[in-house]
Amino acid sequence: MRKHWLFALHKYIALTLSLPLLLTALSGVLISLSPLFTSGGASLNSSPSSLPSLLQKVLQEAPQAQILRGLSRGPGGQTAHLMINEEGKRQFIWSDGEELKRHDLSRDFFYQNKHFHEGFLLSGVGKKIVAYSGLGLALIVFSGVVYWLGTGFMKRTKNLWQNSPRRLAAWHVVLGLAIAGPLSFQALTGSLIELHGLVFANHPVIEHAKPTSCTPSEQLAFMQNLQHEPAMVFFCRPDFPYLMVRTTVGEVIQFTPAGLAVMTQSKDMWQGSPLTRKGFFVGLHEAKIFGKAHHIYNFIVGIALTFFIISGLTLWARKKFKHAHPVQEAP
Repeated sequence: MRKHWLFALHKYIALTLSLPLLLTALSGVLISLSPLFTSGGASLNSSPSSLPSLLQKVLQEAPQAQILRGLSRGPGGQTAHLMINEEGKRQFIWSDGEELKRHDLSRDFFYQNKHFHEGFLLSGVGKKIVAYSGLGLALIVFSGVVYWLGTGFMKRTKNLWQNSPRRLAAWHVVLGLAIAGPLSFQALTGSLIELHGLVFANHPVIEHAKPTSCTPSEQLAFMQNLQHEPAMVFFCRPDFPYLMVRTTVGEVIQFTPAGLAVMTQSKDMWQGSPLTRKGFFVGLHEAKIFGKAHHIYNFIVGIALTFFIISGLTLWARKKFKHAHPVQEAP
């Protein structure tokens, strides 16, 4: 009875989530391949430009633009760039001497694919679908492993290999058992990225002193008064009402109207368990920790998930079609 319940759980959750999981797997495979086709902005900046000077140019040319994020790498910020929202379009901006260069992210295939992966371009509803699909995938893997590792595991697997029409089922089982851990890991980290605000709502990581005003000119003045070069900046906007800066020496700095350069060390700002930090899950899930090996790992997991979905649907359809059209005996 227990085995029958596990198999039913495995089957019906998989059938329900087959489409979002397939779309997530395919878009995830493309994300893992994107470093092969994109430079990540490292080679776009042909001349030195600091992040504050780049911000000043952008504010002069597009004063109505919403500044979203800034990033600089290397001494002097040789690869400084900004992401802005101008007239509803996200643009990647960098400096080529005195001239600003723009890259329309709405036409960038890999950028749009990443947003599709995170929520199927359906805003908050899509993010919830992705989050709950990840939890469902973890449950699919768990129920499948527990079901198949019951009594007679070796005998049942051997029978599948010896029966040619059922070898697809054998591959589905064996590869599923082999990659169950990595698949569950990716499913859970991906879900927790989207569910982070709900899961850890009562565990604040940073006590933000939200500024009463955070105009572009105030943000620029704040950055110009920093003692160290900014490496990453999250600018004030309606959904993010404070300015956060991480400098090249690892300091985390927060904008407050009371003092334009209130500095706090990273150890004070990022206190608490790693499980309360969304960036921790993002780094694990998006292959930002172990370099190329991590991207290869994500690629393999994505291909495996695609295979499991297609093979599972094929096995279900074969059985369903066979039962719907029974072979009639000759009179």
